[in-house]
Amino acid sequence: MDGAPGTRFVGDTKQARTYAWFLTFAAVVPPAVVAVFVLGWYRAQVYGWTEGFRSYHAGDPFPWGWVAVGVLACVFLGRFAVRQWRRYRALVADDRRRGVRPS
Repeated sequence: MDGAPGTRFVGDTKQARTYAWFLTFAAVVPPAVVAVFVLGWYRAQVYGWTEGFRSYHAGDPFPWGWVAVGVLACVFLGRFAVRQWRRYRALVADDRRRGVRPS
């Protein structure tokens, strides 16, 4: 069984699923934050904002740095999420093979 440990614990399948969901949502957060930055930049360009200490202004360059950081964080966390979902599927397959109801 690829990805599943040799020693199984009670609730291991459920914990694997919970952790997979956690990593999936964690991988979605960086693009959501980047979307807020891009939307703020877009609104500044459309509405011609020129004042404001904490916002973008008209003529500011596109926030490529934040986009790059968000994409890298999403890829980094997404890789772990995919690995965890594979482990969960392997645990479920092992449970079915052994005739045990997945926890």
